[in-house]
Amino acid sequence: MEEMVIPIKDIPETMERLEQAMQILHDKYEHPDLLEIRVKDIDSVPEVYYKGEPVYEGRLGSVSYLWEPGDYEEEGTHNIDIKGASVEDASWDTISKHKMRGD
Repeated sequence: MEEMVIPIKDIPETMERLEQAMQILHDKYEHPDLLEIRVKDIDSVPEVYYKGEPVYEGRLGSVSYLWEPGDYEEEGTHNIDIKGASVEDASWDTISKHKMRGD
């Protein structure tokens, strides 16, 4: 690996960038996104992360996400349903999270 030399005049800027990167990593692991769906291309199986953790790797069956906005008095709704083939029997393991208006 090549040695990295930072000129003294660039140390404050470099430290600031390192602190920003550390904050991003901290936020990602301390406060993960509720739902993340990654799709590499139109022919690939989505990768699904729920609360920062991968779910149903290799056995994903379906992913459904619906969000509807609220109005000026109410918050919107979120409906999440994720299904994966059970490893124990011929059934589905399911993660469901539904937030209705007023919840």
